[in-house]
Amino acid sequence: DGFEEEVMRYAEMFDENAPKKKIKKAKEDKFNIELDVKDREIRELKNRMGFLRKEKLELQKTHDNFVRTTDSSVISVEELREKNKPPLNILLHELQDKLNKQESLIRRLKNKDLGSYKYNEKIREKDEKIELLTDKIAELTEKIANSSSQIEPNHFDNKVSQNLLEDLQKNLNKAKRQNEELKKDIIKYEKKDKSKKGKAEPEPIALKEVVDYRRKFDLG
Repeated sequence: DGFEEEVMRYAEMFDENAPKKKIKKAKEDKFNIELDVKDREIRELKNRMGFLRKEKLELQKTHDNFVRTTDSSVISVEELREKNKPPLNILLHELQDKLNKQESLIRRLKNKDLGSYKYNEKIREKDEKIELLTDKIAELTEKIANSSSQIEPNHFDNKVSQNLLEDLQKNLNKAKRQNEELKKDIIKYEKKDKSKKGKAEPEPIALKEVVDYRRKFDLG
């Protein structure tokens, strides 16, 4: 805008019929005006460049802080999975292994000594193990709740750790339900066994009940 005003002023002052010397002076003035305008543009561009550089440094600093925070958070998730002390998902696998062993024991017991004193003793031992296992589930559930409250929200990786804890909680609840079902069925068979006491040859559990029981727990 300033350049246009200067040019207009120059055009008004310039007379084509003026002497050559005056025309030369007018051209020099016009050239100087154009140079001044270009210099102003250069200064404005330099100022803008300085501002952009400062903005870039701020953005780079913010980005670096974000990367450091993200890396730290990712490490915290990996530590949750891989530290020396057993993480929750490893404890869950151990718990599932115990459940599998208990189910295997039930299969073996169902195939021999049904209704005998030896069978009753093994059932009682198993019942005690189930009680201990149920307590372990409660303890592990409490650990999950405590760990969940201690994990600070931190960008997107917080969602990853939260999902991990939620999956563990679901699996534990499932394991607990399986334990309760196992316990109920054991009590049912134990009561049936007690009702048969005094008989010389206790009758075995009906084949249909065994099949239904195996299907219920996918024991094959």
